[in-house]
Amino acid sequence: MAWFLPVLFSFSMFGAAVLFWIVPPEMQNGDPMMGILIAAASLLGGQGFVLWLLSRWAREQDTGER
Repeated sequence: MAWFLPVLFSFSMFGAAVLFWIVPPEMQNGDPMMGILIAAASLLGGQGFVLWLLSRWAREQDTGER
């Protein structure tokens, strides 16, 4: 179980990196507010992904199914 939290953190950071890779450089280098919006979206997306993984893992622990 100790391996689970670092893996989830790595997944959320990977999601943030992918979002920064997808957004065009023109949008990233323009308005500072755009950087804040991109960071907020990546953090919310990463947290949503982690919560989805945790709920899926908890369901598997309860039922024993995959």
